[in-house]
Amino acid sequence: MVVRSCTREDLVLANFVNINETLRAMKADPATAHDPIKREFVFDGESLTANLSILEESGDALHTQKGHDELVLILEGKVDFRVGDETRQVEPGDLVLIPKNTLHGPILRDGGRFAALSVFAPFFDRNRKNIDWRRDTTTISRVIKKNVEDDGQ
Repeated sequence: MVVRSCTREDLVLANFVNINETLRAMKADPATAHDPIKREFVFDGESLTANLSILEESGDALHTQKGHDELVLILEGKVDFRVGDETRQVEPGDLVLIPKNTLHGPILRDGGRFAALSVFAPFFDRNRKNIDWRRDTTTISRVIKKNVEDDGQ
């Protein structure tokens, strides 16, 4: 399996990853556990980072990365995908280029699933807040927790 690191000084590079096996066994990186898109980082290089991502909750996962360009290879699902002001339906095999600081992301219908391989440049330091989600995931998490607590009373 791949050893992950968070800083350039701690880089441990793995040269091979089986995407299908990793998707089947995927566990979200703890740093992304509350994000709409669950991610597992698979490669860190000096100038780039790659991760696998899965979205299974309906709705949009629109976000921006101010400091990173992103290349997304669609692996699973047929979804609407927005880049800036343009939205297109994408499916496995489609490749999407997202310039840094551009609002983008998948829009998933009920019962769907989306998986993708993303490559970020430059290096994606997970100790920093690199992603600005359009929806406030902290507020969403608090509302869900409150609803669960209210249901239990």
